[in-house]
Parts: sequence; structure tokens; C-alpha cells
Amino acid sequence: MELHMRLRQEPSEGRTCCVARQELLHFITLSEIPGADFLCGCPLIFSGESGTFPGVIIRFSFSELEQATGKFSDEQLIGVGGSSKVYRGQLADGKVVAVKKLRPLGGADEDYEFLSEIELLSRLNHCHVVPLLGYCSESQGRQLERLLVFECMSNGNLRDCLDLKQGKKAMEWQTRVSVALGAARGLEYLHEAAAPRILHRDIKSTNILLDDKFRAKITDLGMAKCLMNDGVTSCSSSPARMLGTFGYFAPEYAIVGKASLKSDVFSFGVVILELITGRQPIHKSPSTRTDESLVIWATSRLQDSRLVVSELPDPTLQGKFPAEEMQIMAHLARECLQWDPESRPTMTEVVQILSTIAPLHHGTKRRNLPMTFNLTTVSALLCSALLSFQF
Repeated sequence: MELHMRLRQEPSEGRTCCVARQELLHFITLSEIPGADFLCGCPLIFSGESGTFPGVIIRFSFSELEQATGKFSDEQLIGVGGSSKVYRGQLADGKVVAVKKLRPLGGADEDYEFLSEIELLSRLNHCHVVPLLGYCSESQGRQLERLLVFECMSNGNLRDCLDLKQGKKAMEWQTRVSVALGAARGLEYLHEAAAPRILHRDIKSTNILLDDKFRAKITDLGMAKCLMNDGVTSCSSSPARMLGTFGYFAPEYAIVGKASLKSDVFSFGVVILELITGRQPIHKSPSTRTDESLVIWATSRLQDSRLVVSELPDPTLQGKFPAEEMQIMAHLARECLQWDPESRPTMTEVVQILSTIAPLHHGTKRRNLPMTFNLTTVSALLCSALLSFQF
């Protein structure tokens, strides 16, 4: 294996920069990749000192990852996407990882868009975003194999946990609140603190992974886009070529293909509904046996405080949840799912709202919201949730 690039945290700026140890060690650096001038927007820092920097990005050989996954055996398969498969693997040093194998490219020596994605992922540094450990880009015969290596999350994805797959136990309410807050913080980081800011474009419960302590981490930025200053992605998709997952599309994206930060917020609102109800975003209606949208099913119930408590909650909760908190979560979902993008809260506001619930499960008092936040989308949301609550 070879070290492709390293990251060093700059204390003064709170951001990461690529560090290429070009002169002393036999590392592949950005300067050795043809056309790599577009890969990195931050200044390269050349360093010859020894030691380990945080965020080492390793370039694996195809044979290493083939061996780690048992030749990509079906027994190691843990996830399947539209253009990739994810395998559980164990490296030579014993570390357990998740290996994402993208569909091979025919007749290509290198995929610079893929390398650009690696460079983007290498900049991310947040406890609620799954870290990239390494990659492989190597020709095998006439095909280019592209693989990404991530830290493996022992509790899998949120959707599988809600579906009680592989013998998983029902998630308690406080765990669901904690998962919502962790995922919100990860998405807030991508929207507001990453450099450049990032639009995920595929927020869903299967892209929220849970570690051994059920800490939520955002994953799968394969469709992510860097944002312009106005918070809108520099490229739009035609409705005929929708990117993302059906059931999570914001109206403006589904109709005209326009994606923005508020599109991610809408998708996150669907995830909140999943946490509340346990239902999938598209599920079979018990009465008609046809596909039904979770958003449409929940909309009328979100308007009635009694139904929020009686009909929305996941049956596996067995009624074990504070009704007041259920009201707040339901109202938050409703705000995230507003038809008008401008009426939806920002992810920073979502984090603030969820933070008023989460401390209660750790023996601390509910935190007051800071006055600097928009009262109509934060304080008013909490007030409406509490005032509409009926026993």
C-alpha cells in the first residue's frame, strides 16, 4: 500500500490541508497525478518530518482489498447500491473495514472524477461523518477498478436497525433522539463547516451508519456536490435523470431538478419520520396493498397533536416515549418537509431543536435556545409543539 495524501489540522483555521511528503518518502503525491491541479483548492504543505498525521489516506492495491474481502465474496457483502457494492473486510493488520467497490470502468487508465471525490472526502474531519481510510484505483485487464475503504460501523445502517434485521433489538426512544442529533450534526458540518461546503444529495436512513455505541455518522458522498456561495449546487439535474433515492426527493428537486441545502433538509425530515414511525419512506399500505409514501401518509397526522401520539409512533416503542418529545420531533419533521424550501429550517436550527431534547436523556436540564437563532423557525417551532400538545 502507499500513502496518497495526508491531512494536517490547522489549529488557527480549524480546517484540513493536504500534506505531501514529496522529497523524503516514496509517497504518491498530488503533484504526480496528471491533471491534478483541479483536485485540491487548499495550499499544499510540503513536509519532511517523520511521524503520523491524523487522516492518513492510503492507496491500497487491488490484491490487498481482494484478499481482505475474501475475493469480494457474497458472504462478506453488507450493502448493495445502484452503482456499487459494499463488503466487510479485514486488513493485514487486523483492522475491520468497509470496502465500497464501484462498478468497473471499461477502457480507462484513470478516473480523475473519482480522484477528485477522494480529495474531497479526505478534507472531511468530523465525528459524525464516516472517515475515508483509503482507496484503490487500478487497472485489471481492460477495466479500471475503483474502491473506497471506510471505517466499519459495527451496528450497520439506521434502516436495518429500524427493520430489526439480523436479530437487532428495537431502538429505544432516547437512542432515536441521539441518532437524529448525531446525523443532524454531521449534515450541519457538511453544509456549514466543510471547506468547501457540501450538498449531500442522498440523505436517507441507509446512509446513516451507527457505531458500537449507536453514534450516527453520515456516509456515501458519491453524489455530493460542492456549493456555490448562494448555497445552490452549481449543476442541476433534469427530472428525467434524478439522482438520489425515491421517497426522499424534495418537491423542487423532483419537479425542476434544482438542488440546494434545503433539499437535504427535506430528506432529513423523511429520516426523522422514519425514526418516529419505524416505517420505510415507501411502504405497502395495509389497506390497499399498494406502495404508499411515508410523507403523504404522515402529513395529515402531523397536523393533529392527538394523532402524533396515537398513530405516528413506531409500535416497537410500545408507548415508551415522552409525549412532549414526540410532539417536538413531529413538528420538526413537519417543518423540514415544508413545500417551500425557504420555509424549512437550516441544519443548524435543526441541531438546536434536537439539542433541547437530547440532554434530558443524560440527566441534564433542557437547554434554552440562543436568542441569535431565527425565532420563527426555532423558538416558534418549539412553542407550537408544546402549546398544541393535548393529553
